[in-house]
Amino acid sequence: VVLYEALTRSKPHQAETPFRLLTQIASGEPPLPLEARRPGLPAAVYALVEELMEPDPDDRLVDPGQASVRLGRLASSLETAR
Repeated sequence: VVLYEALTRSKPHQAETPFRLLTQIASGEPPLPLEARRPGLPAAVYALVEELMEPDPDDRLVDPGQASVRLGRLASSLETAR
């Protein structure tokens, strides 16, 4: 969620009331896709954010070490592409 917010400057779920917000999150309702809020990023960025925000814990990248490695690789590849 923090990475999503850093890339979009907005929260992934938006609702009129706190109850509706909690309902969206608890039901696994997907947030507005990152591509819709921040077009033009590399596909690897979208894939990483989606994996980090996956509602099903079994499908989510939850290990901070793995996430750090993936972010590092992504940053390196973006630097190399410049």
